[in-house]
Amino acid sequence: MSEIPMMTTTTLETVEHYALNAGGLAVNVDMSGITTAEQLVQYIRDNPGKVLGATSGGTTIAENRETWNPERNGKRVNAKGEQYFAGADPMIKATLIEQTPANIKYGSGAADITGDGTTHVVVTPRAEFRASDYADNVLWFTNYGSKGIIYALLENALCTKGISWSVNDKKVATSEVEFHGHASGVLFETGLPIKYGILYNATA
Repeated sequence: MSEIPMMTTTTLETVEHYALNAGGLAVNVDMSGITTAEQLVQYIRDNPGKVLGATSGGTTIAENRETWNPERNGKRVNAKGEQYFAGADPMIKATLIEQTPANIKYGSGAADITGDGTTHVVVTPRAEFRASDYADNVLWFTNYGSKGIIYALLENALCTKGISWSVNDKKVATSEVEFHGHASGVLFETGLPIKYGILYNATA
């Protein structure tokens, strides 16, 4: 009897499809005109204030979809075509280790920054959300094999849970932020306020 060869789904392209490392987060990124990995890298370098800084423990990205299926007499299993979209709550969650005033404000969701920025800064949470609290977007990005950058872009992002701090002895303090995406209006739209993309190296 001949030996059955080992089956594997690994190919020569497998490593080129890895999303490597935890990546980074940036806010209010103008993606218009950015069509290559080099352009995004240059944009981040030119706008360091948009980056939320170093993270710890990775990043979670989820759409959190909800669907429903109608009940009917005699139904044994759900049939193809009778799944209905009920809603979604796309989010990006990360643990930050750079405790800047901007990061604390974003984490709180609804807050104001006061002070002169030199001798003191105070971040005061509010009990109401304002239009200015929403970031235009939150961008997660990381290396895509050796081909470029893969990203997720969460639109109209807001931390609705508030900031969560973790402070331990002999460890760096961390703060957990959980951004949720929101549609631009109240009318029903088929598209979710999150999108994914790959920017390839122009010089590859």
